Amino acid sequence: MADTLIRGAPRDVLVRDGIVKAVGTGLPPGGADVVEATGQVLLPGLVTATFLRGRPTVLDGTLR
Repeated sequence: MADTLIRGAPRDVLVRDGIVKAVGTGLPPGGADVVEATGQVLLPGLVTATFLRGRPTVLDGTLR
């Protein structure tokens, strides 16, 4: 599985084989696929934006 570097959400996150390996700013891509996420919010899989925002949110195409 390829490495993925999620850049700027608000920190860089390096994911390798589905596991977060590093979090910080200015992480070098080192051959990883880079996803530009500046201005976005990155949440772990067990947290929903609906709960955090306190208002209905569209997740996976369904209004919740």
